[in-house]
Amino acid sequence: MTPEITPPQCDACTTPLKLIPAGTSKRTFKDYEAFWACPNNRECGGKTQKYVPPKPKITPDSPQQVADNINKDVKTINALKIVRENLDSVIKYLEK
Repeated sequence: MTPEITPPQCDACTTPLKLIPAGTSKRTFKDYEAFWACPNNRECGGKTQKYVPPKPKITPDSPQQVADNINKDVKTINALKIVRENLDSVIKYLEK
């Protein structure tokens, strides 16, 4: 889900700018990044602006959630150690 983006205004005519998605130039075949452009740029002469995508909102885990996750990881590691020990025993038995 994309967050709602409020377009900036043109410096010359204060019209909301239009987001031009990243793509490839039809004339030069070079890739370009997304940018903001004035829909009236031919009349007003406003400059384009670089598009900076919004940063996703990240909610940090509580200290208790971090501790719980670490405990789960430790339990998983310990379980894997036991599995490895059992596999080593099976391999030794089969090699006899």
